[in-house]
Amino acid sequence: MLLAIVDNALESSVTPFLERIRALADSVDLETDLTALAADYLRAVLQEPVVQLRRLVVGEANRVPELAQLYYNQAPARMLAAFADCFSALHGRGLLHVSEPSVAAEHFAFLIVGRSIDQALFYGGPQVLAGVDVGHHVRAGVDVFLAAYRPPTG
Repeated sequence: MLLAIVDNALESSVTPFLERIRALADSVDLETDLTALAADYLRAVLQEPVVQLRRLVVGEANRVPELAQLYYNQAPARMLAAFADCFSALHGRGLLHVSEPSVAAEHFAFLIVGRSIDQALFYGGPQVLAGVDVGHHVRAGVDVFLAAYRPPTG
């Protein structure tokens, strides 16, 4: 039953982002659209129900490894795969230069949420979110990502 509850919770929180990531592949203003998506992504992973679910899964991973596998496959792995597909499509359109889309996806995700989600496991999502200038944080992450993956000019 716990697996079904977690699966349902993840489906309702992850699926909307998968659609937004797919839509990003058609962006005509990549920097703006990527920054907006990154801000929403950060806010979403710092919501207290998401953080509490993550804590639960981490806490029970040794006793219920199938729960940890379900969580990872349904949330982080799906998000990373969607980013990889999107970045590959953006590469095909000449908007990014991405030779390894899965690596680029990891870079992007961890630039945006890595430290914050780690802190949220200890302090709580709302407390971390309250202490982060989301706009500044995601702009800095997007700037670094684009500096690494923007196609060379000239």
